[in-house]
Amino acid sequence: MELHPDLVNIAQGTRKKAKNDPKNPYKDDESFETWHVENCAEIQTVNQLLWSGSKIDDILISTINGNGKYKAPCKNCQETFLNFINDFRE
Repeated sequence: MELHPDLVNIAQGTRKKAKNDPKNPYKDDESFETWHVENCAEIQTVNQLLWSGSKIDDILISTINGNGKYKAPCKNCQETFLNFINDFRE
């Protein structure tokens, strides 16, 4: 699914920060991880919510592992969703 325009802008901001971070070993890929910013489940979920009419200000992010336990989001998501209301619990 194509990224919602609001999410494109947010993801591009993360990619730019990753590219310009001199301490980032993955800066050549414009990512803080070994995968692309847009590859995360959090991005795909927010994208579906935006296309279905949700407002970005109404979205709460919680990251869980395969066992349903809360976990810290990856470095990409920490940056991408920095300005979102987050529920990061371990």
